[in-house]
Amino acid sequence: MSRLDPPSRIVPEVLRHQARHYPDHRFLKCGGDWLTYGVLNRRSERLAAGLAGLGIGKGDRVAMLVPNRIEFFEVFYAVAKLGAILVPFNAYLKGEFLRYQLVDSAAKILVTDRSGLASASPLLADTELTHVVLIDDVDSDDVGVPVVRLADLPSDEMVPEMELTQADLMAISYTSGTTGMPKGCMLSHGYYTLMPSAYFEEGWFRPGEDVLFTPWPVFNAGGHALANMIGLVGRTSVIYEPEFHASTFMQRVREEQATVLWSTGMPGLAVLAQPVDPDETRHSLRFACFVPMPVAKQQEFAERFAVPVLEGTYGQTETVPTTISPVAGPRKPGTCGRPVWYLDVRIVDELDEEVPRGQPGEIVVRPKNPGGMYQGYWRKPEESLETFRNLWHHTGDAGQMDDDGFVSFVDRKKDAIRRRGGINVSSVELETAVMRHPGVELVAAFALPSAMTEDEIVVAVVPRPGADLTPRGLFEFFKTELPYYAVPRYVNVRDKLPVNAMGRVMKQPLRDQGIDSATWDLEAMGFRVTKGDRR
Repeated sequence: MSRLDPPSRIVPEVLRHQARHYPDHRFLKCGGDWLTYGVLNRRSERLAAGLAGLGIGKGDRVAMLVPNRIEFFEVFYAVAKLGAILVPFNAYLKGEFLRYQLVDSAAKILVTDRSGLASASPLLADTELTHVVLIDDVDSDDVGVPVVRLADLPSDEMVPEMELTQADLMAISYTSGTTGMPKGCMLSHGYYTLMPSAYFEEGWFRPGEDVLFTPWPVFNAGGHALANMIGLVGRTSVIYEPEFHASTFMQRVREEQATVLWSTGMPGLAVLAQPVDPDETRHSLRFACFVPMPVAKQQEFAERFAVPVLEGTYGQTETVPTTISPVAGPRKPGTCGRPVWYLDVRIVDELDEEVPRGQPGEIVVRPKNPGGMYQGYWRKPEESLETFRNLWHHTGDAGQMDDDGFVSFVDRKKDAIRRRGGINVSSVELETAVMRHPGVELVAAFALPSAMTEDEIVVAVVPRPGADLTPRGLFEFFKTELPYYAVPRYVNVRDKLPVNAMGRVMKQPLRDQGIDSATWDLEAMGFRVTKGDRR
């Protein structure tokens, strides 16, 4: 396949171009009717005028706390047209997790729904928000800042003409894949418009023909950036499932006549666990992709559903995609493919010296083309310099490269916890939140391998003197204060934590100890966050 160049390196200009030339092309769908380029361009223009009327201009941050809903994309493109900066939050954030990102981003407006308003309301006094914009009808008295409905935004304002370059920021996307508090990846218009090119060049999508079906959350970079931009630049029709249901997932794929299925690994495993359906091989899929998923499970999915499963891609919010395998080959099972055309990728040791082919080391990346990567971490210049030391972005992931240039992911170097659905949880952020429990003196959070594809969360807790910690009491605190995906499964109450000579907690002895008879398995005790309690 030939490389697909975008008509512009500025996101709203690409939408305007597609609306002029392909106004009726089906672009986005999320539980309802299709949004065409033409309709989305008009709706986002009206919303841009409304946001301008609330004082939003170039460089202002607009936070979104929204699950998979089509309104997300209407606001996405409205913000882009104003030269403002979108800040998509995980829709399940609450408590300290949400407060931190609201404060750190210095967002001026929060766009959210009914559940998000309930989570955010107690936190707004600590923020710089001037307005909350609701996508639902909600009785919103006593929130603390003015509240307006999305449908009631003033539309008689003029959208100011905005001079933008590909280096201007389109979004700040928070990632928790590090040892510290979450960092906001600064992502430019050039980054958004460049990332689809590798997928079209390697034959993953056919311009103007494919229908992409995905359960990706829109707040995730894979949702609001990758899938969205593939649809915008390459005239791919993109369907986001409002909610994932394993029992009906393949039926939905058939109903929508999807040609490409793209997801994290967990939905694929959940679908494999469903009873066999006589109609499950009746579909229009050219291929499916689940990242990450064990090779054996990929093969099982391919054989059961009669569809090729591609595995060859690797990336992170800072640089996605980093590597990719072409649909037509060559491909090597178990690898992540080869570096995309606009990135240099190397495997290095602790001194940043390149290691011989076939030996493990850290994956480092640098751009060969403007906009090929993120622009650093929001309000964290020191962390940005540290991560991009010696002119290479250090991913924190261990990998190796073979003689043919194929990269294999080996392990994560960073002290992050990878949860089901591909969500990263910062152990530091989790520990900070758990320390707010009045009965907790010290805590160490870490991961142990799950029976599925990712990690289980363990917290080792030292209680305050006289505190009576119980499984039920801790679980109720976790459920209230933590996003559902960060709720620990295992709790080990101990007299002290192992520390080194500098007084720092050593987590490896805790990992080595594993789960013993003194560890509470909250899930086995019947303490689970139900779907209805997630938000």
